[in-house]
Amino acid sequence: MKDIGVEMEIWAFAVTPQAFVFGQSALERLRSAYHGVVIRLFRGIKPALPFSETFNAALLMWHMWRLGARPSFVRARTEHATMIAAIGKRIMKYRLIWDARGDTLSEFIEASRYLPWHLRCLIPLKIRAINNRLKMAQGHCDYAIFVSDALRGLQSGTLPLDHTLVLPCLADESLFYFDQKLREDTRSTLHYSDGDLVITYVGSTAIWQCVPETISLMEQAMRANPACKVLIVTPSRSAFAESFPNDLRHRVTITSGRLADMNRFLNAADIGLLLRKPNAINWVASPVKFAEYSLAGLPVITTEAIDQINTFSQHLGNKVTTRAVIDQHFNNIVTQCDRYAVAMKAKELVGSKAYIDTLARLYKGL
Repeated sequence: MKDIGVEMEIWAFAVTPQAFVFGQSALERLRSAYHGVVIRLFRGIKPALPFSETFNAALLMWHMWRLGARPSFVRARTEHATMIAAIGKRIMKYRLIWDARGDTLSEFIEASRYLPWHLRCLIPLKIRAINNRLKMAQGHCDYAIFVSDALRGLQSGTLPLDHTLVLPCLADESLFYFDQKLREDTRSTLHYSDGDLVITYVGSTAIWQCVPETISLMEQAMRANPACKVLIVTPSRSAFAESFPNDLRHRVTITSGRLADMNRFLNAADIGLLLRKPNAINWVASPVKFAEYSLAGLPVITTEAIDQINTFSQHLGNKVTTRAVIDQHFNNIVTQCDRYAVAMKAKELVGSKAYIDTLARLYKGL
């Protein structure tokens, strides 16, 4: 945005001491990586405390006054931040963009299943608070950005369609792309032969990542095809290390890396794995992992759980069912996939540069 004349700053409020310390440790790296972009970190009030939105709105306005900031617009990430910014909007007179990231209500209801019994009496209060935030975001934003059509259909309420935009979770084309030379070099480094068929999983052990199902499918694929190998790129290496039977461990590589390293691993692989369970949360989601896999030209093993992937993968031609991996040994899938073609189509669909002009028009028009 800065390069095309839209001046923006990134303001983050850490609502716990631990989050603030963690944020401070990341500031120098982020400021160095995004040279010229102003990134500020402030302390905030925990959402669970009474009147926290009002206090946080007061903090937002105080920092604006202290720094002499008079923004023409504020883009607030999630309905909670939008509610806080909506309070400040009445005084500071900026235009407000609600950046909706997911089905917050369903996310809380799912998480509430794991609450200790003595806190479950608070569940109705939290549900009411989330609904209030959603209503305030809908009623006070001037524009709304949703990560998927399904999420827009769920949360847009009475917002006019021309005051909304669907902006998927995107990946940077300069970081994720397909390159045959990079593929050959990385496979050589990882000791893969031309005949090896490599399934990759990139991610953490978070509950929504379906790690047990992912490992099970990898094991089935390896037993179905002697040429199949597994490449796992994760910050949780130890959690995966003991997950595979002894007779298959020699065919499994577990490593980690920075964001800048991810593309070479994806290029070395033949197929990516992205499993999700069918539920309300996943139906409206937009996983950035799908964007990264697709920009690297990978076929993607996935389920029917995510509406956006169902739609996008039809255009890209890179969706693979879990059953096909075992039934077809995925040899045909890999050889028939034109990775250059998938990667080029993905640039227009999930590449960040494809949406720059759209966002610039939105910001300049507010």
